[in-house]
Amino acid sequence: MYKRQVEEPLPGLDYEVGVMIPKVSDVIETRVFTGGYSYFSDIGKDINGFRGRVEMYPNKNITLQFQAKDDNTIGTDYFVGGYFTIAFDQTLNIKQWFRDLFHLRKGPRSIKERISQPVVRDIDIVSPTRRENGSTVTEVNKIIHVDNSNSSGLEDGSVDHPYNTLTEGLAAMTAGAGDWLYVAAGDGTATGLSGNFTLVNSVVLWGSGYQAFAGLGGGTAPLINAGGSGTAITLAQNNTVEGLTIQNAATGIGGTGSLGTTVIRSNTINSFGGGVGDRLGIDVISTGAGTHNVTIADNFISGLTSTGLGFSFGMRVRSENTSNAAKTSTYPSRIILTLVS
Repeated sequence: MYKRQVEEPLPGLDYEVGVMIPKVSDVIETRVFTGGYSYFSDIGKDINGFRGRVEMYPNKNITLQFQAKDDNTIGTDYFVGGYFTIAFDQTLNIKQWFRDLFHLRKGPRSIKERISQPVVRDIDIVSPTRRENGSTVTEVNKIIHVDNSNSSGLEDGSVDHPYNTLTEGLAAMTAGAGDWLYVAAGDGTATGLSGNFTLVNSVVLWGSGYQAFAGLGGGTAPLINAGGSGTAITLAQNNTVEGLTIQNAATGIGGTGSLGTTVIRSNTINSFGGGVGDRLGIDVISTGAGTHNVTIADNFISGLTSTGLGFSFGMRVRSENTSNAAKTSTYPSRIILTLVS
């Protein structure tokens, strides 16, 4: 998904009336203006405001201005400033223009001098914006980086200073925030990537073996070593696990509970080793009410071995609650089983 911002041009009105102040203008021409503006939006709220300003003209080249306005988007705002003008004919005699610039005169300007006075418009109108959803780019809250080859001593989870252990990266994720954890292949070993790891809700565990974005990933996958027992990656709710190589686990990727939308794709799970008990490449058990969508795609599972009492399963996906309106979508994954009695 992507989000884009749409900006809208606004039709509307900008109006004001003004009057010259008598007496005061006999010394310095002074005018008072009052007015307002109304602009109409199809995607946001309409903009309505009022404006008042005072302008003084010490001479024909200088304008001093004080303005106050209030509207339903910006609120109350004030402006104090001024500007000076130079007529085309004054450019022919620049010395005279400089003398006029600092010469104060009494009384109002002539009609001819006022012709070049600019019309005042409100340039601070803020166009409404709208965010629209699309379907070509994935937008994520944040990406946390892990690379076990980082020996710089600087670690903050950024692409320049990644964490060098998976434990640190997982600890930096916020449950429910939609964070992504990118695990690079690093030095090619399981240093800093060994053990059993548990995800939090609504996060993505993304290994460099899967290309999630153009130009990112799709190379060598990081090696996760479960140490010979347990579940290497335990799912929470609404998780995606992709692009990893997982070894030496009783269960490669597994989860039990109200899993929501689960995606497991493009992982290699192998070298389970012997031992008593079940050996499972992927084990997903949905429980509780609600709809559970499970997508398993393009995984390579091999070396499943169980000795003594136990079974070996490449994938096991099931619902254990008859009231659960479970929807399960499974896609082919290559599985090689080795059963040892």
